[in-house]
Amino acid sequence: MTTVYNTTAALAKEYTNRGWSVVPIPHGQKRPLQPEWQRGGFTENDFNPGDNIGILLGAISGGLVDVDLDCAETIEIAPEYLPPTAMIHGRASKPDSHYWYRVIDTIPEKVTRYKDVNGDTLIELRSTGGQTVVPPSIHPSREPLVWSDNGDPGAVTYKSLDRAVRLIAAIALVARHWPNEGGRHDCALALAGYLKRGGMDDGAVVSLINRAAELAGDEEGLDRRKAAMDTVQKLASGMTATGGPSLSAILGEVVVQKLREWLELTTNPLQASATGDQNQQGRIAATDIMLRLATESGAEFFVDNEGTAYARVPVENHKEIYPVNKMICRDWLADMYYRSTGRAANSQAVQDTVNTLSSLARASKKQENVYIRHAYHNGNIYIDLGDSTWRVVEISSTGWRILETSPVAFRRPKGIAALPDPVRGGTLNELKQFINISSEQDWVLLQSWLIGSVHPTGPYPILIISGPAGSAKSTTAKVLRALVDPNISPLRDTPKDRGDLAVRANNNWILIFDNLSFVQTWFSDALCVLATGGGFSTRKLYSDDDESIFDSKRPSIITGIDDLATRGDLLDRSIILSSQRVPQYKPESEFLEDFNEARPRIMGALYDAVASSLARMKETKLNSSYRMADFAKWATAAEQALGHAGGTFETAYAQNREGTNSIVVESSPVARAIVDFMDNKKTWTGTMKELLVEISSHKDVSEYSKEWPQNEIKLGNKIKQIETNLKEQGIEIQRPPRSGRARRITITNTEYTPPKMYDNLHLDGDGFVTRSTPQRNPFKPPFAADLEGSNDKNDECDDSHSF
Repeated sequence: MTTVYNTTAALAKEYTNRGWSVVPIPHGQKRPLQPEWQRGGFTENDFNPGDNIGILLGAISGGLVDVDLDCAETIEIAPEYLPPTAMIHGRASKPDSHYWYRVIDTIPEKVTRYKDVNGDTLIELRSTGGQTVVPPSIHPSREPLVWSDNGDPGAVTYKSLDRAVRLIAAIALVARHWPNEGGRHDCALALAGYLKRGGMDDGAVVSLINRAAELAGDEEGLDRRKAAMDTVQKLASGMTATGGPSLSAILGEVVVQKLREWLELTTNPLQASATGDQNQQGRIAATDIMLRLATESGAEFFVDNEGTAYARVPVENHKEIYPVNKMICRDWLADMYYRSTGRAANSQAVQDTVNTLSSLARASKKQENVYIRHAYHNGNIYIDLGDSTWRVVEISSTGWRILETSPVAFRRPKGIAALPDPVRGGTLNELKQFINISSEQDWVLLQSWLIGSVHPTGPYPILIISGPAGSAKSTTAKVLRALVDPNISPLRDTPKDRGDLAVRANNNWILIFDNLSFVQTWFSDALCVLATGGGFSTRKLYSDDDESIFDSKRPSIITGIDDLATRGDLLDRSIILSSQRVPQYKPESEFLEDFNEARPRIMGALYDAVASSLARMKETKLNSSYRMADFAKWATAAEQALGHAGGTFETAYAQNREGTNSIVVESSPVARAIVDFMDNKKTWTGTMKELLVEISSHKDVSEYSKEWPQNEIKLGNKIKQIETNLKEQGIEIQRPPRSGRARRITITNTEYTPPKMYDNLHLDGDGFVTRSTPQRNPFKPPFAADLEGSNDKNDECDDSHSF
């Protein structure tokens, strides 16, 4: 008998467990068929396989409401104006078209629709008495519904949500009726006058007009904003300006009436400007003042390649870069307002000003790349010193110098600390006394990693420092970071997920993950992306855009007692250094004093080596190929400046890679079994299924615990992960193209040497000639090393030299 798993029922139960009332709906439809379905009471047992699932809205589901975005304009701007929520769904043709919230106060029993004059629905606020079909249901268009974010609904008051929905509807309505070329300037003037007289604050007026013009494809957004600002300033000064009558002639009387209703403008806009609420008028005046102060300060507004707004703000005799939506910019606005008026600015007035400045930045059409700590520009490297005057170090192929003004834009995330001014005449050898490494080979590799970490574009091998407790691994990591990217909190633990890692990478140049006991699979994969490049996606806070894409590379350091990395792809991108227990520690105060005295000279020597790499890159050739070839070439180009003979780095790097390759093979049950299986043969040919049988019978599978593949598909996937490492061990695997038959693979032991005729013959005790059986390579169980030692992070005691 075939068992059909009722996915619909299981998900209906999941929604019910979250406190929501569900209702079954026929497949591909949107409306329930049950009489009085609004009363609820349905369970997962009422659902048939393939049914759609509806969630009842309002009090019956704990105050759950749904904002349904019904047109392209509202979908586009919703993330900018709706409150934050972690519960969003849609379908392929209308992604992210439903935003879910939990109303924490009184909720009305209604579904409110905002429609265009032609009857098209723009947006709905769906509440008590309604229901919404949710994933994995099938829309009548035959598109499956999918969650883009299936977390908790945002907690809101109904009034605040309703106000946001009304504003979105108004912007979309204006955009859909925005006039053609020739009447757009007059429309901006009249709309600004109408909204201002209706009691809307200045920042909101300018923002609404600018966003509507952008939605309508108006390319002269800056002119529309200027027209709006001119109008609100005229009205604030008691001058006359166009308004409702002109706007009705341009957009139509019905549109104007809808705007008045949706935006809850006053019945008598002219009277409202004279006798409106004093608090609101004070906020409008504050916004006006802050906008004027910001524009008159000489600040420049622009966006980065993700559309984030920035301000280049004059401060005393230098300029600083502020993200417009961050607290540092808000503080700047509030401070200017206080110094100008002697009063504290209302927080809403500051927010309105920030919204307006963000729109100004987008409308300016100015775009710049914004960097953190390191940048590559016109062939030179720039390093933000992180000091109070925003100076930078410029490194070129001829040397380095300190610049008072940066030619590129740097941002300063929280926690960033200042570098000292570098000093010429030092040597990197001074660094040796402040780190703990085990060999001259490790010293060569550590120098190379340090020089590579200064390069702004990477790639960056992951530096893994392992050793027993008390071997100063954490201190070594902190010293390295203090030379390149000092931070008030230099060491971090393992991030909770890829989003958390993306946030850290977006706000730090060097990442240190200290005192780890193991590296999880997802973290190993993410570190590989971080080393060689790739995209991380994470949802931002509601005050920012709905998603942030981090697509760059970062140097990273991992410290731990055991061999942390065992996956081949991570080890291929790593440099592993070992350290021994320190017999005697210096007092921390003495250590810091000595290091801070030497740090400027060490930095100067580091910048000398980087300049040499820039000068010699074109002429530098590698003797071998590497996965991290760009890093290897960069490090090789610095050999002369470091006083190393040619080929020193490649020799050390190759030996280190041999060691990491052995770790992969020894830690992989499949790799160990294949090496053992091929020990006494030159070649083997067969299917993946046959290979699984061979190596499973060849070794005691129970040794390999849960990591042993259960079928030929999983075996093939395991082999793909270790194929390069097996090749380094002399085991090559050839896969012919797929055909209709089972694919046969060939395994070759390139290091196999057949025994000579008499090599394994000997006389036994009775004088007879016997042949001994070739002995296979012995291996201890693969998890023995993992079971030794302690996972207690308190065993690691080398943090006495903290920064």
